[in-house]
Parts: sequence; C-alpha cells; structure tokens
Amino acid sequence: LCSGSGKLRYVGTGETTTRGIRCASKSGIILDNAGTGDLFFDSDVLCEDTSGTTVLQVSSSSGHRIVFNGPIAADGSNLKVQVLAGKLGLTGANGHTGGTSVSAGQELELHGSGALASAVELAGDATVRVVGDAAGTVVRTLPVDVKSGCGRLHVTGRADVTLSSLTIAGGATLRIYTDDPQTQVSIAGMTSSDAVPANVSARTRPPAMSMSRTTAHSGTSCPARAPIPARRSSTARAAGRSTRCFPAPSRITAR
Repeated sequence: LCSGSGKLRYVGTGETTTRGIRCASKSGIILDNAGTGDLFFDSDVLCEDTSGTTVLQVSSSSGHRIVFNGPIAADGSNLKVQVLAGKLGLTGANGHTGGTSVSAGQELELHGSGALASAVELAGDATVRVVGDAAGTVVRTLPVDVKSGCGRLHVTGRADVTLSSLTIAGGATLRIYTDDPQTQVSIAGMTSSDAVPANVSARTRPPAMSMSRTTAHSGTSCPARAPIPARRSSTARAAGRSTRCFPAPSRITAR
C-alpha cells in the first residue's frame, strides 16, 4: 500500500514477488529499483481512490528493470504511470486510462500480446520497445503520443504492431525500427498537434549475413591490367619477353 508522497525502494539482488501494489494517494508515489537485478511484480496494480487521476512514478536508479507481469488498473481507473529513469516492462493488456509517459532517454518495454487502454507519451529521445518472438505470435496494439524531440518505436523479434492512434507534436519525429523483415507496423491514424510539420521515418535493420569469398577468375584469361614481368632466366631473356598474370580480385557474396 503506497500513500502520501512516499517512495518504495528495492535494494535486493533481483526477484519475483506476488505482492500487489495499492495506490492510496493521488500523486508523489515513487517505486524505485535500486538493487542489483530486475524486479518482477506478478500481481496487479490498483488505485484505492478512483475519483481522479492517480500518478505512479517508476524509476530504476540502478539501471535494472521493473516489470509488471500483472495487469495495471484492470478496473479501468485513471492511473497515470510515469517512467522517470531506466526501464519499465509491461506484460499483456493494461487498463489504466491515465497514460504511460516516458521521460527523455528512458524506455518502456511491452512484452506479449495485448492492448494499452491509453497512450504511450514519448518525450525527447524516449523509446517504446515491443518485444516480439521468432514465430511472430505477438500482436500488440497501442496508441502513441510523441510530445517532443525524436521518439522511437523499436520492434525486436517478429511481431504485428498496430498504432491505434499516433499524435505527433509539431516539429517532433517518430522513428520506427524493426529487426525482422516480416514484422508489420500499421498506423491507423495520425495527427499533428499544431501547424509545424511532424515526421515519421521507418527503417528495417538488415538480417545478419554470412560472407564467403569466391574466385572470379577462371581459365587462363588475364584481368584487364598491365602485365607484370616474371622473373626470367638468361635463356628466357634471349628467347623473348615472358609475362605472368594474376587472377582477378575475389568478390564478396552474401550466402
């Protein structure tokens, strides 16, 4: 149970807990992972008071993740989650309607299939990462709101991602990266918040390639280059000039 403007700080070596989180105040609740490993919550996160917006701030001062495997506000209450520092992981569907804001330079990870009930808000160079799999079974739906700077959507593995809505502040940019060429990213609708043009760019990172060398030269033909004199004996010099030629440079091909 978190109340007032208190902070719950974890200092262990990483663990999974079934303890739920109950937010009993509207603002100032901070959950911080200061330990040496990732912290997983397998239970749910609920608001005690559903009359207004409750703010839960998440930080990772140690650089290790906090992951909510259980649902956040499954009752649809107006909970806003703020990623202040480090990485926050969410699994499955989450019903909080206050949004998830990610501060500049920080990251939100979305694991498994499911939908978010409210927008992911990206500031500066914040990143939302959708974690796919090799089989392409992950289907993820989320609204995205790029508040400023250059936000990033990065899909790792293979997944089917739909941006149910995309709002980009004027002059801001959303960059979309996919690691698997079979990943699909769809944008259902995009709006810009003012008259300054917004930008969306997409890039698929090429798969790793194995390289092998093959010889381009065959037979006795010589490459088109000036002949290089071979070392000759006095008999050869007397008989006339002899030359030797080298095969053409080998080429690199993708295998």
